[in-house]
Amino acid sequence: MLIKSFAEEVRNPGRIDRRGRGLRNWSGGTGTFNPNATTLNAIYTPSAAEITAGTVTLTLTTDDPAGPCPAVNDQMVITINPAATVTAGPDQIICGGSTVTLAELLAVQQP
Repeated sequence: MLIKSFAEEVRNPGRIDRRGRGLRNWSGGTGTFNPNATTLNAIYTPSAAEITAGTVTLTLTTDDPAGPCPAVNDQMVITINPAATVTAGPDQIICGGSTVTLAELLAVQQP
């Protein structure tokens, strides 16, 4: 899963094949789960540290249905790309009837 940085959130598409009432839990990461980490389709907001690092791994664990079988889990890696930036250049003062040349300043940040 890929997101852009800053205030972007991830809607976790968690799915468990059975409908029992056993343990279901998201773990990992230092961000926040909303409404909580036991909601399968929780919204995850990465922490500042995860945005800086550019990645976070979340794990979904279940023992659903509860019984003699051990719990199982699966991981989701979220890649966080840096947000785009732009610089228009310095302010300019011109006289009426004059022209100004605009030049783009493009900075490409590699992950």
